Amino acid sequence: MNTDLNQTPTRPPVVALMGHIDHGKTSLLDRICQSHLQSKEIGGITQHIGAYQITLNGDQKITFVDTPGHKAFEKMRARGALVTDLVVLVIAADEGIKPQTKECLEHIRAAQVPFLIALNKIDLPGVNQEEIKNKLTQFGVVTEDRGGDVVLVPVSAKTGQGIDELLEMIVLLAQMSDLSFLSKAPFVGVVIESCLDCQKGNLVTVIVKQGQLSVGQEIFFGNDKVKVKALFNDLGHRVKEAFISQPVSILGFVNPPPVGSLVGDSQLDTDLVDSKKDRPVDVSEKSLLKLVVKADTQGTLEALINSLPKEDLAIVRTGVGDINDSDVFFASSTGAEIIGFNVRLSRLVADLAKEEQVAVQTEEIIYQLLQSIEEKVTALKVSEENKKILGEAEIIADFKVPDGRVAGARVITGLIKNQTEVFIVRPGKADKKTKIISLRQGHKKIEQAEKDQEFGVIFSPNIDFKIGDMIKYRQS
Repeated sequence: MNTDLNQTPTRPPVVALMGHIDHGKTSLLDRICQSHLQSKEIGGITQHIGAYQITLNGDQKITFVDTPGHKAFEKMRARGALVTDLVVLVIAADEGIKPQTKECLEHIRAAQVPFLIALNKIDLPGVNQEEIKNKLTQFGVVTEDRGGDVVLVPVSAKTGQGIDELLEMIVLLAQMSDLSFLSKAPFVGVVIESCLDCQKGNLVTVIVKQGQLSVGQEIFFGNDKVKVKALFNDLGHRVKEAFISQPVSILGFVNPPPVGSLVGDSQLDTDLVDSKKDRPVDVSEKSLLKLVVKADTQGTLEALINSLPKEDLAIVRTGVGDINDSDVFFASSTGAEIIGFNVRLSRLVADLAKEEQVAVQTEEIIYQLLQSIEEKVTALKVSEENKKILGEAEIIADFKVPDGRVAGARVITGLIKNQTEVFIVRPGKADKKTKIISLRQGHKKIEQAEKDQEFGVIFSPNIDFKIGDMIKYRQS
């Protein structure tokens, strides 16, 4: 951490290890911790609290979050990618790209966090690193040695080969990121695990995202107020305080909050994943509708995708086969809906979708599915347009004047302003864009007309209108 008073302090990076089951994430973390924990006790590894902090070169700290690789833990991985600064994607050199590897890449991209690849198990005979790099390019991942920007570090959790190089690259990438923080900010922590310890009671593990936490401090989870009875570090040792980016287990919760929740000095949004301000905004965030698309065959999937509306819609994930818990968790973490053609939705997955508040629609007739999506997009567009409407007026009279026509109108909602662009709207016809160049009440010029007021208006260009048309003043 910088101590120069003229510089903004920086916090330790929070790094998530992600990857397919049995690709060596935990073994890699074990090796790192055995080499670099300040204490040589590795008690934290056996406690499975999910996060560990190491110290390099006496002062450089790194916090690691161990996210399970099996698809049943998709929810934790989805949320892990949103609360970390950097991801290490672990790929086994003897197995290459597996289903959870691809899912991790999707979460990394959705969260827009930088990542590097740890190519593990390079000590095994017959591994082909170049073949794995070739396969990675199929998923848009190009490593640095091939002219891309993704760092790949060959490592062996078994022998320790490449571990120091991996840590050096993590530190380098962290230095390239903005990890500054406000030293006097109130405490906020992100829950990464909750468990019931048979000796201690409910233990809630958090990473300090902001501020610091002390024993005896009162914190909130939603409306629940909790007094911190004790704090335990990643080795299971009691500590009096926890600082920025530090993982720590809290004793004192009666009702443990779920993984991904926020706890803090004051009442906060309780779910980090559903909190818009904490979710990175990408191109798909601007789309009216985001979809996870599933179909029974690859050919059908491609046909379905090609038939969907191209505008105002973002497809964030696709797949062949039945809708599963992985699809639900990904849709939940990205704010998407799920559509499925000719696929099954089990009762368990349907219940999970309801719990995660994810809309799911399945159809066996493709045109019905497409029509439903088009209607949904249209309804969303109308809703968005209505949000932008600042005023509406109905044309109730048509006056002929030497220079053209004057529309007599009454304001229905909002206001109508002079010298602004407006739209003349008629059911079944395309909206006509024009500009108000004169706004009057009787012989008096006015700058704007408000709700229930009547006025006369001249348009330029002098477009056609009729009684019953609506004048809509929209936000530009």
